[in-house]
Parts: sequence; structure tokens; C-alpha cells
Amino acid sequence: MKRHSLLILAAILLPAVIAAVTPEQRRKSDYYYMEALSRDAAGDYDVSTLLLRRAVELDSIGSTEPGGMLGSRLLSIDNGDSAVAADGLRLLEAHVAAHPADLYSGYNLALNYERLQMHGKMLHTWRMLDSLNSENSAVLMRRAAIENRYNSKQEALALLRRVETLDGISADLALKQAQLMIELGDTAGASECMRRMLDGMPADAEAHTFMSLFYDLAGRPDSAAVMLDRALAIDPACGMAFYARACRLRDSGRKEEYDAEIGRAIDLDDLDPESKLALLRDYVAAMPDDDAESRERAGYLFGRLTAQYPLDDEIRRFASGFYFAIKDYVRAAENLSVVADQHREDPQLWNFLARMYVTAGMMPEAVATARTAAGFWPDDIDVREMLGLLLSQTGLYDEAIGIFAGSLELPAAKTDDKLRSDIYRCMADVWQQAGRYDSTEVCYDRAIAIDPDNDLALNNYAYYLADRNKELSRARQMSSRSMTLRPGLPTYLDTYAWVMFKLGEYQTAKEYIDTALLRSADDLSAELLEHAGDISYKLNRNEQAVEYWREALDLEPDNERLFRKVETGRTED
Repeated sequence: MKRHSLLILAAILLPAVIAAVTPEQRRKSDYYYMEALSRDAAGDYDVSTLLLRRAVELDSIGSTEPGGMLGSRLLSIDNGDSAVAADGLRLLEAHVAAHPADLYSGYNLALNYERLQMHGKMLHTWRMLDSLNSENSAVLMRRAAIENRYNSKQEALALLRRVETLDGISADLALKQAQLMIELGDTAGASECMRRMLDGMPADAEAHTFMSLFYDLAGRPDSAAVMLDRALAIDPACGMAFYARACRLRDSGRKEEYDAEIGRAIDLDDLDPESKLALLRDYVAAMPDDDAESRERAGYLFGRLTAQYPLDDEIRRFASGFYFAIKDYVRAAENLSVVADQHREDPQLWNFLARMYVTAGMMPEAVATARTAAGFWPDDIDVREMLGLLLSQTGLYDEAIGIFAGSLELPAAKTDDKLRSDIYRCMADVWQQAGRYDSTEVCYDRAIAIDPDNDLALNNYAYYLADRNKELSRARQMSSRSMTLRPGLPTYLDTYAWVMFKLGEYQTAKEYIDTALLRSADDLSAELLEHAGDISYKLNRNEQAVEYWREALDLEPDNERLFRKVETGRTED
């Protein structure tokens, strides 16, 4: 939820007490509360918050329910503002005090006490909730975790035993108790607890897996390994056991056995896809960055997994992320396209897929994806922008301009100056690529006239003028303004350096281009390096200039202009 100054001010100004409440005020308070619930259900949280505030103002004594709801809302948006948090706590505390049986609000109050590091009040609240919900296992488990972390392991253990009395023993509960016993020095008691659990579930694979985890905690690795073998003998498709055994092999440095275990898990028909993906996630996470062999094997395993579950959303997403990380953009896009086909309600996902196709050098697929997205969401400004930019990159300038011109007619653009300004900026960029410079300047001028703080329009226009040696004084002003609006952005620093270069102020240009290089150290572009070379050349630093040009040529080996500069050791002017 967005933090709005109006809401914060409303919270701070809430009266602590209203001395007398008339029946009319109480009736109005109830009305505002019911209206707030309606707005909340519709997702209109800002209006809902203001209505809650009004309900509490009218009846701050009797309206603990809207007060509790408002308190929770303020605590969720306090964003570190102590005054807002204090008001939120005051309202939520009043509601919990009036309605101690409201478990949800009490739970929320305790969590906020923990977030605000009010540990004494947090413990008191959990104990109160326990006293009122003594047979609620979820409350007992949460209180046990809190007691263990902030107060007493012995108290936490007593709470876990109460859960066992209520629900019976489970593998997870037994392991939690055993871990606490080990920390308290009662190894024998821990062993007896786990043995009791296993005796109650002798044919349960997960119970044997938990026993294995206990043996690892107790420093008995051989017994842990035996238990895992028994778990997999009981259920060869026990995902938890597979996961635990794979982790043991990985942590002990037995790479070949670990690789083989992951391969077996992926091929096992009865093992669920969630377990397979969890194993593969760990495999990728543990993979050294420079291990080409492991990367190749991981890619092979992903191929096998996606072949088994071709439409599994989570597997395809993770596969796409993996291939993107290793810079196999074609496979990344292929996997993401499967996800996009299943999510035709998500325009952002389709835009991301189009960008990924561009990264993979698959422009026809990128344009086709953007066209499809525009068909699904013809009124989505972002989708239309993506299509317009891709059309311009493929030389379809008139069609691109038509897309942007259509965007100007949408209701959102007619009521939003910043949006309309940015559409004109996009049109200017397209006209520039098309070599239609009169139209370029008209669109840039309109963009800046509508929104003088459109930093991207200011930067792009300044660079355009510098590149054409036109109105350099104006270009300098616009570039300076863009850097004021977005300080430290390497692209804007580069533009200013280029303007200063065109003005003949080479030393100033050098200072700004050096800063741009420093801020772009991990993602240098050929254009930035070429500018650095040209500026160095004008300062008679010829060897440095050639080195910059050579680096730029490495990034764009087909750039004939850069090739000539490297060959001749000079600029072309």
C-alpha cells in the first residue's frame, strides 16, 4: 500500500478521547465503518482508511472495531514513522483490550510488538492469547517459538509437549522437541522422544527422514545415513528423503555422487515435481559461477525436467531464470514463452518476454509477441509503448508513430501530463531514427512543454542537438537539468560530456565521461567508450584514446567507424 501524507496526517491528528458521544454520532460512526468495509472489499484502501478515521473521530470510545482496523492499517503503512506507529498501536491495543477473543487482532498486535522490538509486551500478548486459546495448537506453536527466541527454552519445550498432548506426536514436532532437549543438555531425553515418534510411525518414510535429521544434530552421521536409506526403502519417491540425502552428499563434498543423486531424482517417475524442482534449485545454488561443466549439466537436467512437465508454471519460470543467468537467452525466452501463454492476464509478463526476445537477438519473435500483447490489451500504455519501440527498431517507423499517436487518444494519456509528455518523447525518438528531424524536434518540444521535468526527454533532446551540432547552449541547459533531476545516471553524464565535447570544453567533458565510465564499470557500452576515446584524443592522449576505441570495437566488431579510428589512431573530423 502506498504511503500518503494525507493518511499519515490523519493518523497523527486523531483525537485521543471524545468526551461525550451522542446517538447521532454513534450512528454516523457505524455508517462510516460499514462504508469503509465496502471500500476495503473493493480494494479502495486509501478511501477506506479515511472513512475509518472519520468513524473513530465520531466515536473513539465505542468504535473499537473500526479503531482496530485503522490501527492495523496505520501499522502496515507507518514506514518507520514512530508517531504513526504509536497511533496505530494505541488503536489496536484498545480493540484487543475490548475484544480479547479476537485472535486475528491479538496475533497482529503481537507481531507488531515483535517488529517494533517491544519484546515484553509481545511475550505478554502471546501468553494472553494462550490463556484464551489454550487448545489452539497454532497459538501454542507460535508462542513456543517466541519463548525459545526471547525468553526460555524450558518454557518453549513445555509448550511443545502441550501440543503433543493435544494433537499427538508428529515427526516435525518430535524433532523440534529433540532439538530443544539437545540445547538444554538432555541428549537422552531427545533420543527417547525421537524413538517414541519412530515407534509410532514405523512404516513412515518421512518419520525416518526426521530421525536422520536428528542423528545429524546429535553428531551421529552414520546413523543418519542408515535412516535415510530406510526412508527410501519404505518409499523410493519420498521427496524429503531424496532432498536430505542430496544435501548430505553435497555438504560432504562428494560431487560425483551428488550429481548422480540429482539425476536419479529427476528421472524418478513417482517423485513429485515440487521435490525435483527443490533439488534442482539447490543444485544451481551450490554451483560455482565458473564451473562450465556444472552449468552444462544443470541445463541438461532442466531440459529433462521441462520435458516431463512441459506446462508446469514454476518449473518453466525457474528454468527461464537459470538460462538467463548463464546468458542462454534463447532458451530463457523459450521457457518464458510457455509461461506467458498460460498467463494472458499479465501484460507485464508479455512485455518482459518481448524484451527477452530482443536480448536473444530474436527480433521477429519480439515484434510478434508485442503485437499479440497489444491485441490482448489495446488500451495498455506500456504494452503499446513496447510495440511502438520494437516497430521502430525494425524500421517500421510509420506504424510505430501510429501506435504512439493512438496512445495519445487514450483516456489515461488525456488526463496525465507526464504520460502524454513521455509519449511525445517516444515519438521524437522514432522520428529521429527515421531521419525525420523536423518532426523529431516538434515532438521533443511538445514533450518538454507539457512536462518540463521529463528528464529522459531533456537528456535525449540534448544528445540529439549535440550530435547535430545545433543549439549547443540549449543542449547544455537541458542536459544539466536532466542531471539535476536524476543525479549520477551514467547515460545523462555521458550526454553532458558529449555536449561539452561539442562545445570544445574538453577538460570538463573528460571529468564527466570519467564519472560515467566509473558508474558503468560493470556494463560499459561501445558508445560510451567511443566518446571517452574521442575526448581523450582532443586532449592529446592518443594512446588512451586508441585503447578506448579498441574496447568499444570489441563490443561492436562490425562498427566500421570504430575500426577506422583504431586503424588510423585519430577521429574523423
